[in-house]
Amino acid sequence: MQSVAPPTYANRILAALPPSELALFRPHLTRTRVVINQTLHEPGERLDQVFFFDSGFASVVAIADDAGTTVEVGLIGWDGMVGMSLVLNPASIAFNRTMVQMSGIVHRMPAAVLTRSLDQAPVLRSLLLDMLEIMYAQASQTAACNSRHTLAQRCARWLLLAHDRVNGDELYLTQEFLSVMLAVRRAGVTMAVQALHAAGLVQSGRGRIIVQDRAGLEAASCRCYARVCDFSDAVHVSRSAT
Repeated sequence: MQSVAPPTYANRILAALPPSELALFRPHLTRTRVVINQTLHEPGERLDQVFFFDSGFASVVAIADDAGTTVEVGLIGWDGMVGMSLVLNPASIAFNRTMVQMSGIVHRMPAAVLTRSLDQAPVLRSLLLDMLEIMYAQASQTAACNSRHTLAQRCARWLLLAHDRVNGDELYLTQEFLSVMLAVRRAGVTMAVQALHAAGLVQSGRGRIIVQDRAGLEAASCRCYARVCDFSDAVHVSRSAT
């Protein structure tokens, strides 16, 4: 009888787990496709599922007012897990909305499986705590960025964050959706993208933006992007040294 190789994972957290820990969760992981605009968690909902992205990514958006205006405070893709607050509180409820920003493949698992097994999975617990720390830094820096920097800089920063979480250079999204994520009028996003296009940094078309000059896009962004990246690298280096 020919043996079947165990599945491999592009998700950083699942890929980093030792076999003994992965064996706790593999039977409960369901591979599925998620699509753009799909809501994974709504504010006030009990977190009953967690999602590990292999491809695509989700946005964590905060509700800014009674009219339902939203602003993005974080991105989660292959680098993390949607539902990370469960590592702190097994009865955690969602404070923000988490929605799919780019379609892709995820591994879904019941939250109860995660929380009841964390004591037997110290590596997973440590990885999730690291990711919580990085997400806090990302949200904090986003708040500072939104209050201090130009729309063109913020747009370049967001495109870099998205580019980090896709395979290739194409980002399938509309400028209308990008305006919602940046909490600005669509006309402002159109002008910002046009400026990046004119500089040869991106190519924009119907429903997609193609990154053409990654280094130039980093130069056009504010320091906020590099600051969070540097912190993330420091967290991972610190973890590997322990």
